[in-house]
Order: sequence, then structure tokens, then C-alpha cells
Amino acid sequence: MKEIPITSFDNLQIGQAENTAGGTGCTVVLLGKDGAPAGLDVRGGGPASRESELLKPLAAAQVIHAIVLAGGSAFGLDAAGGVMRYLEERGIGFDVGVTKVPLVCQSDLFDLTVADARTRPDAAMAYAACVNAEIGNYRDGNHGAGTGATVGKLLGMEHCMKSGIGSYAVQVGDLKVGALVAVNAVGDVYDFETGREVAGLRADDGKTFLDSERVLMQQLDAPQEKFVGNTTLGILFTNAKLDKARLCKAAGMAHDGYARAIRPVHTSMDGDSIYAVSLGDVPAALAGQLTVDEATGEVSSLRGITADPGVYQIPVRASNMKSETPVEVMLALTVTENPNMFTTFSYGNNLGLDWTTNADQHVFDMVGASNNSTNTDVTIPVAHEDFEGREVSFRLNYIHNNAFRTAASASYVEEDGTLHLRFRNDRVGQIGVIRVDATIGTGETAITRSTYVFVKIQSDIDKVVVYNPMVFRVNPRTGGYSEAPTINADKSNFMISLKRNIFYYNLNGPASHISNSTALSGSSPTNCFIYRMWGTYFGSTVNAGSREPMSYYSTTSADVAPNLTAKLGYIDCGTDFRMYIPANKWMLDGAYANGVLLFQAPYTTTGTFSELDASGTNTFIYMAVWFDENF
Repeated sequence: MKEIPITSFDNLQIGQAENTAGGTGCTVVLLGKDGAPAGLDVRGGGPASRESELLKPLAAAQVIHAIVLAGGSAFGLDAAGGVMRYLEERGIGFDVGVTKVPLVCQSDLFDLTVADARTRPDAAMAYAACVNAEIGNYRDGNHGAGTGATVGKLLGMEHCMKSGIGSYAVQVGDLKVGALVAVNAVGDVYDFETGREVAGLRADDGKTFLDSERVLMQQLDAPQEKFVGNTTLGILFTNAKLDKARLCKAAGMAHDGYARAIRPVHTSMDGDSIYAVSLGDVPAALAGQLTVDEATGEVSSLRGITADPGVYQIPVRASNMKSETPVEVMLALTVTENPNMFTTFSYGNNLGLDWTTNADQHVFDMVGASNNSTNTDVTIPVAHEDFEGREVSFRLNYIHNNAFRTAASASYVEEDGTLHLRFRNDRVGQIGVIRVDATIGTGETAITRSTYVFVKIQSDIDKVVVYNPMVFRVNPRTGGYSEAPTINADKSNFMISLKRNIFYYNLNGPASHISNSTALSGSSPTNCFIYRMWGTYFGSTVNAGSREPMSYYSTTSADVAPNLTAKLGYIDCGTDFRMYIPANKWMLDGAYANGVLLFQAPYTTTGTFSELDASGTNTFIYMAVWFDENF
């Protein structure tokens, strides 16, 4: 934390003007051409103020253009007119068509008994303060609104002390917080750290202090009004991005500073007021997403939240040891950039597709014309990454490995992330699915990201019907159609449907979405995802071996299935052979599917339905549906 000038905030100009002989003045705070959100909290019972209603959270105006602090009590409220004239001349304000109306708030303190009661801040003085703001003439002390400020007035002006206006600001990371205060308290001012009285009610000798609270208790039966001629005015500045409601809360919390430093404070004839202004865009995005354990102080967060580096002001509820009632406080959380952070990496595709939406799909032609016992080796380098030259470790994980030679020497990932994959040519056409993990760093600061890669070795059989992209990626919330395939055959006699061999692999879904790694059959475990999904179609009696839940055709004929709306999905043979997944079907246990569905799709080019029968001699392609709720 470092101390900074109060004038170091962006979109902030402070100007002052005063009549020293008259013992009064004003301080004008200009909030940029677009204005700024602001809040207000008034704790004193006798405020002299203007346009305070603008700052209530329910008021329409979201920004104001200036704040005026002035002497003169209620007489001094004329000063705002000069600020309005200054801003209107420069085209600053709320656009009403015929002109722009500046929104100017003002609060005044009582200084009429200091010098000349007939001298008060007016429009001309405030206009001069605005002009002075252009060059920035702000000074702490007996200037501006602090010209006539005094403290310790319980026994009259002869026992008081001169005070003024003061400021203080600090910066932590990107966050800036500052305060500007004109102190005109009836009571005494204390050093909150030591408890020592530093200004206030003077004794008869003029050299020592009296305790205003003690004197007040001794004079409770006195008939005179003791709380006349007071008010402490403050403005809290921050570059945190806060709305009016939170600024009002911040202003209210700042009054705790008054209470720690001034005694007595917030009396019935004080106008003690604090404004809070947001002058920047340092995010408060984590507000409401973090909690602090009242007993241990442990900070916890919602899962999956992110935040840019910076300082965040987080409202939390905490218990005070002196009170059983929890209070809301602001927690300053400093977020620093993890040196191991990276966003993503991808292997792209060789299908000519946009890699951001259809990444990590690769199709290769096999060596030879048919299935055989040889192997096909392919290499796939990392195509997109943001590693920024840092050391990365990679790990290959098989999701569906039927197509691969899985020995460590056969398929592996190099130090630079390049994939070396060996395919079994006797498993030609199958889609291999792997997950590659990339990790930067070690220990608690290590960051790991994963990507899924789909690879297929194809033969001439696969080229009769070609889906591009090879994998249909779909959001189960919304559903949708795949791209139409290229049919290199007579479409009038072309038929395609689903076979029994269906695999589901849970990628990012809940643990209850159990993968089944064997062909769906009557003996499939009843707790696996596929069996349970089939149950949503069939009801109580599940035909686990049936292709009916995802077939365009009826079970026994080439007729269109009588109720396609009940299907979990199908290849639309009535139009252009696109794969269709309906919305909100793929869901169990209150959670959507987030995984990969793999299956065989037999086809015929003769129009003979029996050739699609699972027990017949089939020509088929392998297909995949990738359920991704974030897609």
C-alpha cells in the first residue's frame, strides 16, 4: 500500500475558492464530462443539502456531474448555481434536447459565527472554484469549504479550535481509495490509533483540552441548545467499479471513521454527510461470490469463478467479538496473476473447418485398400496455444482406444505436445478419442488444461458418405442438426440408420452418468448412462438391445417411425441425412449429458431395408456425437 495524492484519480478535478476575511469558502469536485456514479449517507440530523434524492438507489439518474462542499449553512446552497452554469457552458450534463442539465449535489457546513455572517458562498464563488479546478488548486487546511471550519464548540466559539479541510488517499495494486473531509464538528477530534485528543474543546487557559463528552454529561440540565453550528462533510473516492447501491453502502461504512475520530458525532443538529464516488472500472466482479467463515476467517469461493488481476472489494458478513449481531464489512482481496496461467491449446483439424468451433478432429486415409494387420502411424502437432514459451508437460489419456495400438511405444505425446498415434488397420474406420492434458508449473500454482482429440483412419468404404465435421458437437440444452453429409452414391436408393453398438463416455458430466464401454445389449448394467437413457424412451420395460430410440425407421420396415418427436435422436433420412438431436432430451439426475456418444451407422445404396439389419452383412460408418453444454 502506498500513499497517493487525492488528485491522482482519473476523471476528477478539485477546485477551491474562499473569502478569507468573511471566513467561508467552497470546494467543488468535478466528475468528468460523462459524470460518475455516486452515493450518499447522511447521519446528522440537520443537513443543509441540495439534490440528495438523486443519489438514492431507486432514483433514475445513474451519474452526477459535480459535488459542492461549502460553508454558509443553508445560505450557501446558492453556490451550486455557479457550478451548473460552468458545466452547461461546456456542454456537460443530462441531455434534454434543448440543453444539457448538469446534476450537481451539494452539502454545506455552518460557519456563520466564525467571521462575517453576511459573507456566504454564492454562485460566483463556486464558478471561480470550477475555473480553479482546471489548474487544480486544491490544498489541505484553511481553504475552500474548510475556510470557516472549527471543532470543539460545546462551550462557545471562545473555546473552539480552528480546523479545515483535509485529504488522504492510498493505492493497493490497481485499486485507489481516498477521502476528502471538511471537519466542522461540535466535538473533539481523536487519533484513532492512540486515543489521544488532537483537537477540540479548549480549557480556559487556552492550552489544554477538555473532554467534550464529559462536559456534555455535566451540563445535561442546561436549557441552551448545545448542538448548533456543526457538520462534518466528506467525499469518499474510489476507482472500484461500483453502482449507486454499493456506493451508498460504502458511504455508510465510512461514517464509522467519523465515529472513531470524532466525539460526540452525528448529533441532531449536525449535518454529517459522506458522499461516495466511483471514478474508474477496477472490477468488483467477485462481490457475492466469496464468503468468509465468521469463526475461522477462511475464504471460500463459488466454483469456476475467474477474475482479472487487481484488488476487489468484497462485501462479507462477519461477527464482531463485542456483538452477537453479524455486520457487513468490505474485504479487500488482492488477486495476482498466476505465472502458470494459460487459457487453452488445440490440435486444430485437417477438415478445413474453423478450429474454434470444430477443433481437434482429424481424418487420415489408411495405408492399403482394406482392413489388414498392419498399422498406420500419424503425427499431429499442437496447432494453437498460449504457453508463451513456458515449460509444459503433457499426458495422453485414452477415452475410446479400440482403434489404437495402446502400447506406450506405439502412441504417445512428445515434450512439445506433438501426438504420435498408431492405428490398427484391422479397426479401420473407427473413431479414436483421447484426452491430452497440458500442465504448467508444480504444486498448488500448477495449471492444467485438457483438450479432446478425435481421430479416424478411413478407407474407401468411409468415403461413400462423408460427414464434415466428422464429430457432431451439440449443446444438449438446445439440440440441433449436424451438417449435411456428402453422399457419393445414388441418393434415391440411399438409406442409413443406427446399429446396436453404441458407446457413451462421460467427459464432464456428473459421476452418475456412468460410461459404458461395451456394446449396448440386454446384459448391459442397468446403472450405465445409455441403459438409463433408453429407459427414458421405453419406460419401465427397457429393450436395451433395440436401436429404436435413435432410428428414423420403424423397427420392422423402411417406414418412417410413427413418433419421431419421442426419439432421442436420429439421422434424418427424409431430408438431407443430417444427424438430429432434440433439445432437453439428453439429461439425467438433473444434469445434461457432457460426453461422447459413439455408434455404428449402417447404410445401403440399394434401398434394401434388410441391409440395415444388425444381423445382416452391413456396410457402415462410425459416427460420434459430442454433447457439450458449453458449446
